[in-house]
Amino acid sequence: MSVRFFLDKTREKKRGDGDVTVRCAICIQGKRLTTTAGFSIKPEYWNQDTQRILLSYAGKPVMVGSLTARELNSKLKRIDSFFSEYEDELRRNGQAVGDLKSIYNENFKKQKVETTEEEELPDDIRKRLSDFLEEQKDKNSWRLATSKSMRSFQKHMTDFFDYKHVTSIDYFNEDGTTCFVDFLREVKLLRNSTIEKYTSRLRYFIRWAENKGYTSIKANYRPKLQKTKKPIVFLNWDELMKLYEFSFPDVGTELTLVDVHGYEYEKRVGLEKATLERVRDVFCFCCFTSLRYSDVENLKRSNLFPGYIQITTVKTGDSLKIELNKYAKAILNKYRKDNFPYDKVLPVISNQRMNDYLKEMAEIVGFNEAIPVTYYRGSLRVDEVYAKYQLMSTHAGRRTFICNALMLGIAPQIVMKWTGHSDYSAMKPYIEIADKAKEDAMLLFDKQ
Repeated sequence: MSVRFFLDKTREKKRGDGDVTVRCAICIQGKRLTTTAGFSIKPEYWNQDTQRILLSYAGKPVMVGSLTARELNSKLKRIDSFFSEYEDELRRNGQAVGDLKSIYNENFKKQKVETTEEEELPDDIRKRLSDFLEEQKDKNSWRLATSKSMRSFQKHMTDFFDYKHVTSIDYFNEDGTTCFVDFLREVKLLRNSTIEKYTSRLRYFIRWAENKGYTSIKANYRPKLQKTKKPIVFLNWDELMKLYEFSFPDVGTELTLVDVHGYEYEKRVGLEKATLERVRDVFCFCCFTSLRYSDVENLKRSNLFPGYIQITTVKTGDSLKIELNKYAKAILNKYRKDNFPYDKVLPVISNQRMNDYLKEMAEIVGFNEAIPVTYYRGSLRVDEVYAKYQLMSTHAGRRTFICNALMLGIAPQIVMKWTGHSDYSAMKPYIEIADKAKEDAMLLFDKQ
C-alpha cells in the first residue's frame, strides 16, 4: 500500500499568490487514486522528504489561512492512517478494494480541517502522542516497516482514547494500562503476543512523556500475558532443492493439490510463470545467503565482489562479508545482463507482494506440511493448524539459511558471521531445531 503526498505544480493556482495544491496519491491492490488533499500552500512551506508542511518558516509559525501547519499535517496523517488500516482490514478478511474515490470523498472530501476544543488543550494526549511519534521517527530514522507499525499503535491508542474518553497521559497507571490491555483483547481481539508489543510501545511513550515533564507516572508496569513461541518456518534442504529446481506451470493451469488433511483440491495458477520464477529466485538467494528482505532489496552491483558480497545491513547497520556458494552465484549469473532500477542486481518486488506471491508459489510446489500454531487471547488458548505454504514469508529465507547451515554441521560462530547475529542466545532456537533434526536422523538406524 502506498499513500503519498506531493505538490502538484502542474495545477498551480493562477491567482497570483504562488500557492500550490497539495495532492494525495493512494495505491491499494493495484488500484490508484490521485486527488486533492483539500488545501494549497506556498512551495517553500513543503518538506518533500517527510511529505508534510514545515511547522515554521523564516522563524515564524506557518499558517495556511486560519489553520496552523500542525492542524493540516494532522489531516494528512489521518488520511495515511485511515487507508493503512483499511488495507489491513481487506487483507484480514480476504476482500477486494472498493471504490477509492468514493471512500476518500465520504471520509475526507467534505471534512473540515479543524481541531476540537479538546485537541487544543495544552495537555491533550492526542497531541502528545502525535508529537512523540513525529520526534522519535526523525530522531531514530525509522524504517518504513517501523513507521507503519507505529501508525497501527497510534490507531489503537486513539481508538482507546475515544472508547474510555482518555485525555491525559496520567491515565496510564497500572489500572489504566490494564484497561488498555482489556480493550486490545476484548474489543480489538488481538493475541497476547501482539498486545505485549503495544504495551511495550505504551511504556516507550510514557518514558518520553516523563522526560518531557508531561507526566509523573512511571513506565514500569508490565502486565503478565501468557504466550507461546511461534513456530520457526523454514525449508529443509530437500524442500529448498525442490523449490530451486521447480518448473512452474503456465498461468491458468488447473492443478490438483493435497491439503494438510490429505484431501485433494483443485487450484488454478493465478500468476505468470516468469513472475513465479523471479519470486522464487529472490527468495532462494536469501536462503543461500541469509539476507533479509530489506538487504536483498537494496543489493546493488557495487556490493558484488569475486566470490562474495559486502553489505551494510539496513536493520542493524552491520557491515557483513558473505561468501557465495554455487547456488547464489548461479542466481546472480541468471540476471547479470538485466538492468534493474537503481543498479539493483535482482528483480525484487515489494515485501507485501512478495509475501503474497510466496504463499501461492509454495502452495503450487506442494509445501503442505501441517504446522500447529498455538496462541493466547487473554487466558483463552487457541490451537490452529496451517499448511506450511500459508506461513511462508520473505523472512523464511533467512531462517532457511540458518537452519540448513547448522544441520550441515557449520559451527554457530561461523553462521553468526554471515547473519550478523551478535547474541548467541538469538541462535538458540535454530540450534535446537538442528539438534532435533540430527536426533530424528539417528533414529533411522533403529528402523533398519
